[in-house]
Amino acid sequence: ISRPVEQMTETANLFASGELDVRLSMPEAVELNQLAKALNEMADRLKEKIGTISQERSNIETILSSMVEGVLAVDSSGHVVSINKAAAKLLGVNASTAKGLNIEEVVRNNKLQQYIKKIMEDDNTEIDKCVIDDNVHFLQLYGSILTDSSNRKTGAVLVLQDVTRTRKLEEVRRDFVANVSHELKTPVTSI
Repeated sequence: ISRPVEQMTETANLFASGELDVRLSMPEAVELNQLAKALNEMADRLKEKIGTISQERSNIETILSSMVEGVLAVDSSGHVVSINKAAAKLLGVNASTAKGLNIEEVVRNNKLQQYIKKIMEDDNTEIDKCVIDDNVHFLQLYGSILTDSSNRKTGAVLVLQDVTRTRKLEEVRRDFVANVSHELKTPVTSI
């Protein structure tokens, strides 16, 4: 009886360390046979669940990396949990080295840091604009809190959208309207 129990203990330890391909042989004792069968089924289910979770994580990472908008997620203590390529490019940081660092170490923009703190404190989804790099880039930020399954606040997520081109087009339009109205005033005044 003790040898099959020792084998089951060893195999259970292998399962715990992540080796889910190992299977128990079926002992002759009925009770131990049922236990071995249950452990093998547990390993199969764990392997299936881990595969599903890995696939979902891969899908999410693929979606985030292909987005044009930047996505930045921080935990409740302000450490970067996730940053996609677009956000790293917009903020001028290295995505691989930014993970795990405090947001103050990654991004040296006070408005962005204050915006993240505001989201963490207010519990509301906010829409705000933030100027990055001394009016070189205009970013529109959409922020929301992150919660876990028990609805506790675990962090914040930001979506960064580059609106520099739109902002420049608005300036060109304003200048055009001002010039046209000035050019039309002179003939109208003369008439």
